[in-house]
Amino acid sequence: MINESELIITQSGRIYHLDLLPEEVADSILIVGDPDRSTHISKSFFEKTLFSRSHRGLITNTGTVNGKNITVTTSGMGTPSLEIVLNELAALKFIDLKTRRKNETFKPFDIIRVGTSGGLREETELGTLIISDYAIGLDNTGFFYKRNENPYTKLEGELEKFLGIKPYISRFNKDVIQALEESCKELGVPYKIGATASNSGFFANQGRELLLEPSIAEIDQKLSKFGALNIENMEMEASFLAYFSSLLPIRSGCICVAIANRAKNTFAKDPTKLVEAASKVAIRALERLG
Repeated sequence: MINESELIITQSGRIYHLDLLPEEVADSILIVGDPDRSTHISKSFFEKTLFSRSHRGLITNTGTVNGKNITVTTSGMGTPSLEIVLNELAALKFIDLKTRRKNETFKPFDIIRVGTSGGLREETELGTLIISDYAIGLDNTGFFYKRNENPYTKLEGELEKFLGIKPYISRFNKDVIQALEESCKELGVPYKIGATASNSGFFANQGRELLLEPSIAEIDQKLSKFGALNIENMEMEASFLAYFSSLLPIRSGCICVAIANRAKNTFAKDPTKLVEAASKVAIRALERLG
């Protein structure tokens, strides 16, 4: 049995941070960083809203799209916040909150991250949707979770020598990648598939210099030149989503719109509209996954 200090449940039987009950979360989940984006997506795409909850700045909405139940929830900014949200979503699916025991069998579920990112390559037009294949963690969140086998040891070593930071590398589910690609083609939106680097912050961590000099100059351009992987974009959440879900029966994927081109130093005029296209693709992919 999992003790009270490890699995915190409120007096009303809800998971602590998300303030949710298991029946309030669908088996198909979109996860977004911006809480307002959760509300916007649900208002834009749900035929019917079944449930809404806002707690600690984390907004969750569950509704129907073409008769399919889909949950849109918030990860917050960065992998530390995402770590909390993913663990609680997994607990709602894989643990009996009343007995505090793991279920005897785990029913798989699907999560797709919809987000924004900076494109690292000069030829990537603003508004391009980038489907993540590999996910590269330049944060440290994944290091606190043991994996028994690591097929990416060589890649991690090469990138550590190249960049001077010890990374953790994982891959998203191939079925989700395929569903996202097919949905992009069907909807006629521009897309690319490649590796995504996740940083532990937004400014110096990603090579931006405002008041203080970054310790790794032009990390964005260095990542784009790493020959062993085609690193297409940089953001702050994909790494831990791919890593965590690879250790559990969770099919996950990530699609981020390039709202900045770091090589050209340009930024999109209307990011909200571009995110809506990515959301539409992700919802269509969840429908494909069934």
